[in-house]
Amino acid sequence: MKEILNKFLNLSKNTRFLAVVGLSCSFLCIFLTYVKYTVLGLAVKIKLIDFFEGKLMILLILLNLMFIFKDYVKKYLPKLFENNIGRKIYDINDQRWILIPVALTVIFAFVVKGETKTEFLNIVYGLGFYLMWLGVISLVAFAFMYKNEKIKVALSTENKVNPNPTSESNVNIANEIRTEVTNEKVTQITKENQTKLESELVQNTQEQNSSKYCVNCGSKCDSSAVKCQACGKDF
Repeated sequence: MKEILNKFLNLSKNTRFLAVVGLSCSFLCIFLTYVKYTVLGLAVKIKLIDFFEGKLMILLILLNLMFIFKDYVKKYLPKLFENNIGRKIYDINDQRWILIPVALTVIFAFVVKGETKTEFLNIVYGLGFYLMWLGVISLVAFAFMYKNEKIKVALSTENKVNPNPTSESNVNIANEIRTEVTNEKVTQITKENQTKLESELVQNTQEQNSSKYCVNCGSKCDSSAVKCQACGKDF
């Protein structure tokens, strides 16, 4: 039992299966029987989709879907993030923001129940009611349990440098920096060599100007010498 619990916790922390369960249950509960009651011997089934609040719940589920799986949405449906709302959703990285649509979903469900005015009737909760709460619990658990860093990297905004050192964007940045550093080093080495050559050239010129060679023996003598120090020939 402990091993099964550990596997469940690891799965919850490293995958988005709780989000899949939560979104699936939240979506299905809208179309299934939410509550059922009898009036004068007639059974009446209430579905959330039959109310305006139920249609708003679909919108909230879609917003959560875009937020939780924005890496896939960005890959296959990038145009969804080109409007103002899409960009704001894409810029949010804290997964606990999904609790706002979840809370609104619960509120709308209770509003629908209140609109049916079933306080004094024989009420039976349908499958949609239980799926709704299963979806709520799953999404709340996902918001606090999911710790996988990979999705957080994938959800980072385009105008920020990706914190993942193995990402393609950072590799490109590292290559650019490495190229700039290499170019600076090459330039520095070239300047040093040029300075060294100029210094040697000046030194050679000065040496040539301060000395002369004997035409008889080829010995190097001081420029002010009258006779060759080697062979004694006059200059």
